[in-house]
Amino acid sequence: MVSRNGCLWATALSVTLFVCYLAVLLIAAANYAFRASIPVEFSGSWIGSGVYPGTSQLYTVRISLQGGRRSGEVEYPLHFCRGTIIPRRLSNGGLSVGQRFAQPNSCADRDMELSIRDDGRLSLSRDGEVITLNREPAEGSFRLPESLVGKWAADGMDFILDNKTTGLAGTVGWEADRCILVPIAAGDDSAILTVGGNSCRRQGIWSLTVRDGRLVADFKGADGRNIDGWSAPRKR
Repeated sequence: MVSRNGCLWATALSVTLFVCYLAVLLIAAANYAFRASIPVEFSGSWIGSGVYPGTSQLYTVRISLQGGRRSGEVEYPLHFCRGTIIPRRLSNGGLSVGQRFAQPNSCADRDMELSIRDDGRLSLSRDGEVITLNREPAEGSFRLPESLVGKWAADGMDFILDNKTTGLAGTVGWEADRCILVPIAAGDDSAILTVGGNSCRRQGIWSLTVRDGRLVADFKGADGRNIDGWSAPRKR
């Protein structure tokens, strides 16, 4: 009798576990099936930067999307976290998406709205802020023009600019900080770089160009402290 009761309990437990497992699979499949598909015009890798509302904390975001898929990729290179973009619905040309991070670090799950601008760039709206994302080249992330690559220093500040790490552009040293740089646009002799991160005190956007063999830079700080026309020679 004891053995028979044990078999009945084991059978009931097995059936219950199987039903629970099947229910989880059905819920997951239903959630995936009802996701919106990414429209073809959103395809590509997009990058831009913004400031978290109410703070002077700058972030850079890269979003990678492929038309027809039901998920994409998101990265915050200044905060070293990656996650998944989940399309939710398409309405009036705008795509509502969510973000999911397995290990959030300093990046939190947030909903966003994406839309294509008239100039072909991407608008990202979240937390009441709208920022513009540039489409990265088809072959990969923005890279510095060779004219900017090298070491430049003057007045207690120095840039070490390179293309050694995909998606990054080197570092800037300033006021005892050494902060990483992320390219969000690049031209023949110019580039726009963001600088930030949790341990970087001077966060903002650098606009760099080369004129007469010198690096000329403008800085727009996330805290409103700006620099215009800083200039430095190349270090040998």
